[in-house]
Amino acid sequence: IVELGNSLEVVDRMVEEGDKFEFIFLDIPYQADGQKGGNRNFFNCDTISPEEFGVFVQKLEPLLKTDTSPLLFMFTSGKTSKKSHDKYISQFSKTGLKQCESIGTYTKLWSTGNRMNMGKYLMPPENIYLFSKSGVINNISEWQLHFRLTPNSKEYPTSKPYAMIRKIVDQATKIGDWVLDPFGGSGKILEACLELERKCHIVDSSEKSINNFVLLKLTSL
Repeated sequence: IVELGNSLEVVDRMVEEGDKFEFIFLDIPYQADGQKGGNRNFFNCDTISPEEFGVFVQKLEPLLKTDTSPLLFMFTSGKTSKKSHDKYISQFSKTGLKQCESIGTYTKLWSTGNRMNMGKYLMPPENIYLFSKSGVINNISEWQLHFRLTPNSKEYPTSKPYAMIRKIVDQATKIGDWVLDPFGGSGKILEACLELERKCHIVDSSEKSINNFVLLKLTSL
């Protein structure tokens, strides 16, 4: 399912209809000092505030199918972004979701294999947090959670490397499972789900993103 719309409103309908997902991938256009969270026009603006995110993440909880179904959330680990980071992470305390002890990282590399930098400063990794209703995720000890990869700068802004997305979907789900990406503008989750024989629901508020990235994944596979 590929849907153009405001994710908060779409999720309200999902909850009412009793939709359930084995995995939720949450890479939001967040607000953080020294960082840009992309431009997906959620709430008709470029980024989502911690308060908006708090409302949103509460609505996601009932969409998880089981007590061990994972929700993955990514956020920069930079020192200048720590206050913002803490505000977003604290929003999970308003839900019944519990954080899994395992935390992953995504470190961006140049094509040379060296870690990306902004001037004299090395770019901080993005942390990969995992939540579930019970705080337990099946086989989490066997997951690959640390990634050092080169992003494709010609793709959708904030797009993650496909190799990482594919690995995460493969670990978090099995054939036939449903995956939700409420900010699916890059189409990477859709691509991974199609390749791995998972079902997915992609939502994005940008018509340009849906047409130029997500739907192109359908026509190219």
